[in-house]
Formats: sequence, structure tokens, C-alpha cells
Amino acid sequence: MSAAHYPSLAHKRVLIAGASRGLGLAAAMAFADAGARVALGGRNGRTLADAASRLAGSGHFHAAANLSDKAEAEDW
Repeated sequence: MSAAHYPSLAHKRVLIAGASRGLGLAAAMAFADAGARVALGGRNGRTLADAASRLAGSGHFHAAANLSDKAEAEDW
């Protein structure tokens, strides 16, 4: 189903952890296609930057952190 069948997500923000590849990246792309601003999280800053560059629209943000590490998650 294409994003055209969903309500617009313009001016909404979405956080996706594990967004640099696989299902996380697919979800990030779908939300961006629907107009959302996407915050991408993951462990590798380089792959997150690449993923963010593939998203439609603007205003997206990415930050690297290992969210399974409590200290890193709190700093994130």
C-alpha cells in the first residue's frame, strides 16, 4: 500500500531506532514519504548519515548511540 492511502504526517515527528538498514530504514523511508520529519537512531553514525540522505523531504535528524547501553541511551 502506498503512502497516498495514509493520512498526511506533515509537521509530525517520528523516532526510529535501528534506522540505518532493514526494517528500520524501510519504516523511516515510509514515514518520510508520508511527510514526517524523521529522527534516525542507530549505532553507526556513517550508515545513519547515508540512510538520512536517502529520505524524502527535509528536517530529518540522525544520532548514533548504542541504545542497549543504559549510559549511552540516557545521553542520547
